[in-house]
Amino acid sequence: MAKFEIYSFDINSKTVVEAQGIAEAMFDYLPWNTLNVTIEWIPSSGVYNVIDNQTDFKYKVKPE
Repeated sequence: MAKFEIYSFDINSKTVVEAQGIAEAMFDYLPWNTLNVTIEWIPSSGVYNVIDNQTDFKYKVKPE
């Protein structure tokens, strides 16, 4: 398991989640019982941009 820092642009908060990967971290973080997200990796910065397709909220996720 790895730790991921999830930053929500819409509510301006950071949360650390322990999961096996980005999708699992978002599934644990989001309150829904399904996962409907778009994940984009930015190799130059090592972070992932994630959009929750149910709310259009945007997140920045980076491994710790």
